[in-house]
Amino acid sequence: MRAKIGSKSVEIERIGKDRFVIDGKEYRVDAKSLRDSHYSLTIEGYPYQVKVVGGEDEFHVTVGEEELAVQFTESLRKSSDREPDLIDGKAFIRSPLPGIVVDIGVELNQAVRRGEKIIVVETMKMENEFLSPIDGRVTEISVAVGDDIEAEQNLVTIESS
Repeated sequence: MRAKIGSKSVEIERIGKDRFVIDGKEYRVDAKSLRDSHYSLTIEGYPYQVKVVGGEDEFHVTVGEEELAVQFTESLRKSSDREPDLIDGKAFIRSPLPGIVVDIGVELNQAVRRGEKIIVVETMKMENEFLSPIDGRVTEISVAVGDDIEAEQNLVTIESS
């Protein structure tokens, strides 16, 4: 995923639960939501308190006295635009960023249609609605309303019909 941080353009790739490659350099990052738009980040063992205020794909990140504009070149908000994780006829609904589950619009074993609302996650003060990428049946709900989630954690599994 490409992002612009201040005036610098960077490539960001997630390679594990807490591992990222940013412009070819690997980092260990632990992120925890504290309250509202405040987060605790630990990057390579160094702790940071961060405030994030966001728009659709542009965020203002404050670390100490420094404020940075962060703009993603691919949409984070429109989860239906992301390529679905399809494996053996199953779709895995995942959030690209950590957040909090605020609504689950389906129940286990419920039949769903492509484009139907599945789950809503609050990420950086924005509610992100995740839609079903396929027609199918909900076979697993891995979270509950109020749960803190990690980036790329499986939230809901839908089996193709």
